[in-house]
Amino acid sequence: MDSVLQKTVASLEKAIKFNPNNIELMSSLAESYIRMGRLDSSTIELCEKVLEKYPDNSVLQQAQTVAFVIEQTDQIDAGLAAGKGPPAADDILSSVSILEEFLEEIDESWSVWLALARLGMLAGCYEKALGAIDRIKKLNPAELAGLRRTIDWLASNPPPEGTDWPTLIRLFETLGELSLVIRLLEHLYDDEVERESTGRLLLDRYLARYDAEHPNEVPEQIRPRFFEMLLDYGDREVVSTWLSNAAMFGWQVHNYSKIFIHDLLGNNQLGEAFEILRRMAIDDEVRDLMNRIAEEYERQDKVEEAVEILRYINDHELSESVVDQRREADLAREMELSLA
Repeated sequence: MDSVLQKTVASLEKAIKFNPNNIELMSSLAESYIRMGRLDSSTIELCEKVLEKYPDNSVLQQAQTVAFVIEQTDQIDAGLAAGKGPPAADDILSSVSILEEFLEEIDESWSVWLALARLGMLAGCYEKALGAIDRIKKLNPAELAGLRRTIDWLASNPPPEGTDWPTLIRLFETLGELSLVIRLLEHLYDDEVERESTGRLLLDRYLARYDAEHPNEVPEQIRPRFFEMLLDYGDREVVSTWLSNAAMFGWQVHNYSKIFIHDLLGNNQLGEAFEILRRMAIDDEVRDLMNRIAEEYERQDKVEEAVEILRYINDHELSESVVDQRREADLAREMELSLA
């Protein structure tokens, strides 16, 4: 803030203590407060006293109008808390114009920027809201808490068609609302709005939020979508890590693993495909995939690798056969005891 202006205000406040009814001093002090961005109730009261004698003072008139808009914005905010919706977009935009005109000359008032951020968010003017939020962060970041009800309203009321999705997402991220970003992207992804780009964005946010070392933290209801996006857009190393860890935590990822293995085979990543298959129970499809890998190793003259896979298949088929034989013997024994 301008140190000269601060000194001027201090001098005027001191002078008006000795001349409390001097209208010229009041006018100068009110205008100085306004230039500082101070639009609190005491400043507005001072403006009203001056305007009674000098009704044509445009600076004070404008400050009064802006203060009225801020008061209306506070009332809208209280209405949102009570379950009421915001005014019509046209009414909001006329208030936005009043605030912007004031801010072109005086941009030091966080309360004006806060009102602009609220109205911009409610009217779908997300670029304006972003600019206001950036300015509040510099002037008085604690006042961003005053956007809480507006954020909650946006979160519970899906934006209409034609919404500037990228800017709205950027706005939520600027406010640190990662859960809202994810919810919005999930809505867009499920509605197939720019599905590929939305899917990539959503996967990035999932991976930022959830740790592959703790896959159990991923909510069960989003796991199918999460693995779909991993297979469609994820880095192979990341996909492999998630599949491995999820399997250890008891997730049903058998089918996702098979899809991923086909992708690996298509890219000649035979070793990685085999390592994933080793973590899976052997069924006909798993056995066929292992044989396919062994055949590909043979074609590439990698005999040792092929033999290792064939030996693995034989060993596990043998163990399964032994288990089956024991199971049959136990059943036969139970029948004998029952008959006896």
